[in-house]
Amino acid sequence: MTQAVGPPAPTFDVVPPVSAPTVFRTLAAAAVAVGVAAALGLTGEGGPSAVSSVRLVLVAGGALAAAVALTQRSDDWRAWAAAGGIGWLAVAGLPAHWDTGRLVAGVLGTLGLAGAGLAFAPAGWRYAVLSLFVLYHFGSLLTHTTLPETYSSPPPWVSTQAANRLYSDYSRFLYLINAYHFYSPDPGPASHLFLYIEYQTDEDDKDEKTGEVKRTADGRPVKVKTAEWVNMPQRTTQYRDPLGMTYYRRLSLTELVSQAPPGGVTGASVEKANAVQRRRDNQLGLLGVPVPGAVGYGNEIDLSQYRVPLPHIRRQLFPSYARHVARVYTGPRKRADGTTVQYTVTRVKMFRVEHRVLSPNQFLGYDNPLDVQYHPGQPPRKMGLLSPYHPSTYHPYYVGEYDPDGELTNPNDPLLYWLLPVEYVPAAGRDQKSWQDYMSRYATGNDKAFFFQWEGKE
Repeated sequence: MTQAVGPPAPTFDVVPPVSAPTVFRTLAAAAVAVGVAAALGLTGEGGPSAVSSVRLVLVAGGALAAAVALTQRSDDWRAWAAAGGIGWLAVAGLPAHWDTGRLVAGVLGTLGLAGAGLAFAPAGWRYAVLSLFVLYHFGSLLTHTTLPETYSSPPPWVSTQAANRLYSDYSRFLYLINAYHFYSPDPGPASHLFLYIEYQTDEDDKDEKTGEVKRTADGRPVKVKTAEWVNMPQRTTQYRDPLGMTYYRRLSLTELVSQAPPGGVTGASVEKANAVQRRRDNQLGLLGVPVPGAVGYGNEIDLSQYRVPLPHIRRQLFPSYARHVARVYTGPRKRADGTTVQYTVTRVKMFRVEHRVLSPNQFLGYDNPLDVQYHPGQPPRKMGLLSPYHPSTYHPYYVGEYDPDGELTNPNDPLLYWLLPVEYVPAAGRDQKSWQDYMSRYATGNDKAFFFQWEGKE
């Protein structure tokens, strides 16, 4: 005799859901943990410390508890609303130097509140809203897939308008604007940040002859000052984990600041006019830095060498990078003799660097990458084989000097946002350098060249 088989029992009948009181008790405990972390923040404790560590543990525990509770009653709009509120409370609970964590907490809190609205709405409205969001998201992918120009063909007008009017903030936030057409037809230059970091130590500066401590006019001891070059990203020191995430995260950071329209094609503006005037006022060059438009470089200033970063880059990203560098590189360092010296960052000079890919002729040594730019009208010079890492393949644009708080120290710097060339110079002998490094000369005031310590160390 065959027994009739009915439809499967609903999931809630097979595995009953966790009771609502239990879920909301878990959410209440999570809110208390995150709230205590926020209250500890009112003590004014700043920077890494024991209090900051306690706050991080409380926020992590509270966030995990809220996530577990939400999975237990994901059909209840009240659970979504509570989880969203805890996410926003976590923004205050996280220490200030965890700015990225605060951003993530705020985004998750917003998603929680949006989820509460969807869970509360009728099913038809949910399907409509989610369908529109899916169309919007994939529309962004399609837009940025068709947005890059191909050789001399400009992108479609529809793609340009959609990118600027509909998807600009959304795509930039999710980083959907990179990697489309990345290797075709032209990958373009790789991006670096060269940082010249100046320090003041807690060690007294002594006279080399007498050994006596140097003192200021009011009798205070003069502290030793030093500086170093840092390249980001650098595989030899920043490829630390098996998947290389530490390196690729830094690579993404340098790509974020590489967006800058050429100065020659940007619209006329007071900022550009002032920059050109400051450059004209220094026709003889600063510390030997050649001025495009001076003798030997044509009659007009070459605006293609002036690259102003996009507003959000120069107002937000560069100051944020400078603050991060100041915090990371400030601290004690051990010497070879076992003594410890405290290093405090005082200034960070930043250079956005384009590492140009050599053409086949340049690789074979028939063409100098900078000849056409600096010596127009002259025939190409045979140089012999050129390394892809030769210093002249790097194009550094000076993006400013920042204090530890991320403030630009001199917005009227005459070379701000200008190219500081690394020119190819035929070497007179095997042991002599074959380049002139104006970036290092401007940064240090002398020939303490960056490329002497780093050439080819990717």
